[in-house]
Amino acid sequence: MDRYVHIVCHDIPWPVTHGGYFDLFHTIRMLHGADIKIILHCFHTSRKPAPIFESLCTEVHYYPRKPHLPLRIPYIVGSRNNQRLWSRLQQDDHPVLLEGVHCTYAVYKNILPPSRAFIRLHNTEHIYYAHLAQYETHPVKKFYFTREASLLKRYEADIAHKAVLIAVSEKDRVFFKEKLNAYDVRFLPVLVPFQQIQSKEGTGLYCLYHGNLSVNENERAVRLLVAHCFKDRNIPLVVAGHAPGKKLAAFLSRYPNVQLISNPSETEMNELIQEAQIHLVPSLNATGVKLKLIHSLFMGRHCIANTMAVEGMREADLCNVFDDWNDLGTLVDELIHTPFTATDIEERKNVLPEIYDAEKNISQLITWLFPHYPKPFPPLF
Repeated sequence: MDRYVHIVCHDIPWPVTHGGYFDLFHTIRMLHGADIKIILHCFHTSRKPAPIFESLCTEVHYYPRKPHLPLRIPYIVGSRNNQRLWSRLQQDDHPVLLEGVHCTYAVYKNILPPSRAFIRLHNTEHIYYAHLAQYETHPVKKFYFTREASLLKRYEADIAHKAVLIAVSEKDRVFFKEKLNAYDVRFLPVLVPFQQIQSKEGTGLYCLYHGNLSVNENERAVRLLVAHCFKDRNIPLVVAGHAPGKKLAAFLSRYPNVQLISNPSETEMNELIQEAQIHLVPSLNATGVKLKLIHSLFMGRHCIANTMAVEGMREADLCNVFDDWNDLGTLVDELIHTPFTATDIEERKNVLPEIYDAEKNISQLITWLFPHYPKPFPPLF
C-alpha cells in the first residue's frame, strides 16, 4: 500500500542557498528515496517554482503569500492563510508535515486534527524574532520584529497542544514541553546531505564566517567579529553568504584583510569551508540549530563558537567555545597556525555520524508519520 504525506513549506526550498532550506529540501529528497509519495505545497514571494520537485513529488502546488498585515496573529502565519490549501488538505486523511510555525494556520483554526498534524519546529520563533528586533536599527523593521515576537509568543503557546511537534534541537524540545505545555513534542536532528567527515588535515589559509547575510543578526555577528578580532590583526577573514547588504559590503571594504564573497554556489562554499583554517560560528540567539556549524564540523578544520551557538548540543565538545567576545582574539591566535590532525578528525567521526545519520533519522520520521503502517495481518483462524 502506498504511503502519502502532505508537506507544507513556508517557502520554496530550492535552490538550497542557506541553512533555512537544508532540512526542508533533504526531508523531501529522503522521503522520496524511501518511497513515500509526497504532495508538496509551497508558499512563495520572490522564489520561482522549482522543476526539481516534479521528479521528487507526486503533486506540487504553489501559493502566493498575502501582503496585508493581520491584526491578531503573526504576519508569518497570517500571510500564509490560503483556503485552496486547506481545502486540499481536507480531501484525504494523509499525515501533514508543516515545515515551521509559519505554516500552521490550519492547526490554529482546528482545520487539521492533532492526529494528522506534525509541526517541524525550526526555531522557538518568538525568541528568534525578539533577537532580530534587538539588532535591528531601522525603526519600521524594528517595530515589525517586536510586534511579531509578541504575537508569536502567544501563538506558539496556543498551537503547542494542537499537533505533534518535532524540534530540531533538544533545547527547543524542552522549552516547548516545559514552558509552553506542549502535549507531544519530540526531537529529530536536522537532515543534512553530508554524512561522512570530509575535513582535511594540515593548515588552512584563512578564517571563515558564512551564513545568510541578509539576516540582521548575522550581519551584527560579522561586525562583532571584525571589531573584536580582525581590525587589529593581519589575519585573513573571508565572509561568504547569501545576499549581503550594501552597508555590510561598505563596512568590510575598509579592512584589507577581509574579503566578502557574495552568493557563492554550493561547490564554491564547500571549497571555502575545506580550505579554511578556522571557522567562526558565533550566534546571537540560542534557539534552533546552526546549520553552518554542522556544515563546518563535517567539512572544515577548527571551529570557534560561542556558548549560544552550541548550548545543549552534543557536538559542543568538538568546538573551541568562548563566552566573552574579548576572548575571541586569543582563540584565533592559538589556532591560526595549529595543524588540524588525524586525531581531530577521528573525534568528529566518533560523534557526528551517529547524530546526523540521515537514514536512521528519516526512518524515525516515517515511523511517526505512519504509526500504523504496515497494518498487521489478520489471524488465519
